[in-house]
Amino acid sequence: MREIKFRAWNTKEKKMFYLSEKIHLHLGGLGGWTFSDSKNLYACSPDDILMEYTGSKDKNGKKIYDGDILTANYISGYTKNVDFIIIGNIYENQELLNKNQGEITND
Repeated sequence: MREIKFRAWNTKEKKMFYLSEKIHLHLGGLGGWTFSDSKNLYACSPDDILMEYTGSKDKNGKKIYDGDILTANYISGYTKNVDFIIIGNIYENQELLNKNQGEITND
């Protein structure tokens, strides 16, 4: 069974919030929501964006979340192995969007 984790992008503060352990998610009646762990309680507006951990990690062992921007190194040979590396996310690193889209390198 895969690990279920979340992070949230606060659109007002332009800040990513990560939770270190299991969370409690509470959906509000007006579209807002809160989530908490044993140390923190985050109140979010309807404009904030909740992202889930995909269950996969990049080449360096970093957890991949929805919204992460990845680069891929295709390993030559008969196998179809691909090493992914997180280079940012779509909220904090918008300048990376569409950069080298579709470009394949053999680094």
